[in-house]
Amino acid sequence: MMGGLYTCIRRGIIVLLLGKGSREPQDSGKRWFSRFFYLLTAYRRGHGRKKYLEMKTLFLLLFLVLGFSSIAQVNRYSSPAEATNDNTYASPNYDALLQLGAMAKQRKMEIRGLIQKTIKVYNSYPHYPQKMREGWHQTVCLCPEDDILMETKTYVNFNNEVTKIDLETQIISDIKEKIVNGKSQVGDVTVYFLEDIWQYNKNYEIGQRTKVETQKQNTYMNNRYGVGDFVKIKSDYFSMLELMVLRSQPNPNSTIVYKLQKSDLTEGIQILEEGEFFMKVQLRNHKGYITRGFLEIK
Repeated sequence: MMGGLYTCIRRGIIVLLLGKGSREPQDSGKRWFSRFFYLLTAYRRGHGRKKYLEMKTLFLLLFLVLGFSSIAQVNRYSSPAEATNDNTYASPNYDALLQLGAMAKQRKMEIRGLIQKTIKVYNSYPHYPQKMREGWHQTVCLCPEDDILMETKTYVNFNNEVTKIDLETQIISDIKEKIVNGKSQVGDVTVYFLEDIWQYNKNYEIGQRTKVETQKQNTYMNNRYGVGDFVKIKSDYFSMLELMVLRSQPNPNSTIVYKLQKSDLTEGIQILEEGEFFMKVQLRNHKGYITRGFLEIK
């Protein structure tokens, strides 16, 4: 289930983004690449989102000042410039504009949906690797606030730190951020090692199944005993001493011939007769039948 959803996300993020307020088609790589590059490296320059917004505000104010200055220059002339009466108005193609707007909105919703799926997949894993192998890894970079989603390659050093991010057109190398629970925070961008997390959980499940099978095999081997062998009471039943009894016959309703004492729990018990559910044994000078499940090889 998780693997399938992850595959779906990988197919969906061949591209990434929608910059907020962008009017241009979003497959213009240079436009979003510079913004993504800024987000990844802003923290190294001592800037952050706040500084980024301040710069946008500064440019806006500069634009307004220049605009008013141009208007003032025009108004200084005593006589207006001669103008022709030709009608140069061209009616815009409103249908095309509406269609472009709808496409941009749809694209933005798809990106946001993939971002939410990526975060959901990450949170769905029960286990996370605490250390990544040194070398390049397939990763997913997210910046939800800017509607950015990008599949990248990330280099991890021997100290479990992100040191390089390959954006295909450029490699950002001025990075050194720790990886915690399969992800790393680089500036405003979160780098997810989903490929490694998926493989880690898969190996973990295989390891757990192997462990269970090994335990079953050990239990089977421990139960392979026969007449003359010595067994002992399983430690799991030490707290159930009141059930440890020897009976006269191989059934739970027969007469009790001996109740085991606490000192008997670690004693060797010799098998006299085998049975599917009960075995006849001898404990010191006491003989009788005991439940087979209580015993293991000594």
